[in-house]
Amino acid sequence: MDKSIRKIVIALIFIILLPALFFAVYEINSLSSNERIIERIYNNQVEAILYSVNQFSEDIVGSWRSKIKTIRDSKKSIVIEDEIKKLLHQNKAIKFVFFGDNTGIKTLITDDRSSRDLDNLLNHEFATNEIKIERLYNYSKEGYNKIEPILINLKDRSAIFSIIETTSGKEILGIGIDPLQFIKQILSPKIQSVGQNEFIISVFNKKNRENIYSTEGIDINKIQNENDLWLIPEYSLGIVLKGGTIQSLVKDRAETNLILLLLLIIILFIGGWIIFRNIKKEIQLAKIKSDFVSNVSHELRTPLALISMFAETLEMGRVRSEEKKNEYYNIISHETARLSRIVNRILSFSQMEAGKRKYNFARVQLNTIIEEVFNTYKFHLQNKGFKFHPSLMKTSP
Repeated sequence: MDKSIRKIVIALIFIILLPALFFAVYEINSLSSNERIIERIYNNQVEAILYSVNQFSEDIVGSWRSKIKTIRDSKKSIVIEDEIKKLLHQNKAIKFVFFGDNTGIKTLITDDRSSRDLDNLLNHEFATNEIKIERLYNYSKEGYNKIEPILINLKDRSAIFSIIETTSGKEILGIGIDPLQFIKQILSPKIQSVGQNEFIISVFNKKNRENIYSTEGIDINKIQNENDLWLIPEYSLGIVLKGGTIQSLVKDRAETNLILLLLLIIILFIGGWIIFRNIKKEIQLAKIKSDFVSNVSHELRTPLALISMFAETLEMGRVRSEEKKNEYYNIISHETARLSRIVNRILSFSQMEAGKRKYNFARVQLNTIIEEVFNTYKFHLQNKGFKFHPSLMKTSP
């Protein structure tokens, strides 16, 4: 490779290709960083949605707790039962309410006919959840009204325990809820509102993965993020991004950006190649021009030398015969015409370069051209001591 072309290649690499590669590496790293940020923002948004649903459920139960406490503080025992049953009738998700202490249940209010079995079951839960109940008392001492879910051995019941301060002292308040009713009646409007048009939210049973409620049809196995419901821990709240997973969206966006980046690099490479080819062409053209000038100089020197030599010979009177004089005059005339043709070619070079020069091709006899060249250089070569003769081509008759 020519040195000048090599320099151009190196210059193009430093000016175009290396910056393009550095830019590509930087953009790829930026894409990875941006996708991680997007995924983190998405996960934070999902966590906020799941938290809001759980907080809403706790607020609802907290409002029930406040109503029951108010009834407990302001009514006589016979009226308390009627008022609480009215509350049960108004809220189908509430199945029973009880009051007790750390030794067990003192009062159970329910519409369920199997209240005796329920009473025994709840007393059993008191014994098995002694640590949780003790923790509730400790929270109460610190002024924090904690609500603690406790599972009971009934498929359609879940108990929520809390400590309330009454006129007679601290009591354990228990609220039994029907998880399915609670989810479908209480949580569904909230889930629908937070899901909006971006997410599909579902509540499902953790054990059998049964879908209890969802804002749209969903495959539970495709859920991306899930959290337990605080107050019904046997159920989970799951969320899916509409239109695909966040991983697929991130992947699609990354692939699109990488394709665009690749196209940009290809365009830069093509541009660099075009620039290189054009510069290479210009260098080759400059070399051709230089060779042309060199060749033209040589071509001019030869006829000028012959004209000078024969003119000087004639001027000094060294030629005696008329035949030789005519031969020398003929050579001078021929070389003058040749010199004129060279000058004309030089003048028409710009037209040749611009592609405006028209060529007329015709058949010629090479023997004639060979004889002309022979006669032109014969005298000059013989004076230098050379002997030569033309070898003409045989022509067909």
